[in-house]
Amino acid sequence: VYFLESKNLLWHGFNNADIGINNLGKQLLEGLENFSEELNLDLKILNDIADDYLKIGMLQHALQNIEKFQMKFPQESIGFFTKAEILFSMEQYEKALECINQSIEIEDTHDKQILKKNILEKI
Repeated sequence: VYFLESKNLLWHGFNNADIGINNLGKQLLEGLENFSEELNLDLKILNDIADDYLKIGMLQHALQNIEKFQMKFPQESIGFFTKAEILFSMEQYEKALECINQSIEIEDTHDKQILKKNILEKI
């Protein structure tokens, strides 16, 4: 239990840090990705990792991680939302619209409606 709590504290500290787009940030994300899978920990961390990859512009890595997350948690609204954000950044607006609609179907929130509006403006 202590190990899992330490891992969570490490992740939250890292997640809130300004990692920028330097090699260290990329290496830390890849390490956390491998760490979470090898130990078969709560893979919801993959959503956070995907979001961080998105923030530093590593869109393919972000997409791969959110797809792993969705295989483990296929009905989680946040997975569809994060995937919609990634696809929006990749300028795949039709697919992004499908994902945001799935997310809204599960749980409708203001931030999802804003993303949907932004997607529709691009189509």
